[in-house]
Amino acid sequence: MSKEEYTHITYDLTLNMAQLLAKVNPEMTFCYVTGAGTNSSEQGRIAWARVKGATENALIRLFKHAYMFRPAFMKATPGQKNLKSYYKFFAWLYPIGRVLYPAGFCTLQEVGRAMINAVSKGYPNQILAESAVAKRSGSRARTSVPSYKRRGRSCAHGRPSTSCRAPRACPQLGGPRCM
Repeated sequence: MSKEEYTHITYDLTLNMAQLLAKVNPEMTFCYVTGAGTNSSEQGRIAWARVKGATENALIRLFKHAYMFRPAFMKATPGQKNLKSYYKFFAWLYPIGRVLYPAGFCTLQEVGRAMINAVSKGYPNQILAESAVAKRSGSRARTSVPSYKRRGRSCAHGRPSTSCRAPRACPQLGGPRCM
């Protein structure tokens, strides 16, 4: 893909859509997913990083509440469409990377939760790098202990997670309700 095509897809299309949305609701919160390595100075050596940085800067100028998310390695979601074929050669790195560098490895769910938190609670920084995405998602670093058995967690009814009668059925712990 040429630099011009990339700029058109990444910058022009995004800004055209954002400008339409800003006209309809200038107070809206705009979340944009770029990626680790994006260069906000627009002066770096890597073309894609400059284009993404320019896009971020334009969005921040356009919206009062704009958040730029820069995740690094994202784990594919089962059933995900439009996944690059070469991803399968790198997927095995996720569990190792998550243990060694949790901030640099995240899931689509975590990015989504961080975006929801940005809209509902706001953040002091408009650019959330990979470590901030993991932190703001409200998730903890993955461990081998299932989330419903971790200390300090409780079900929706306030029961400690270890005494919840149906931990997999609690809304907070991944299911519809507690019995």
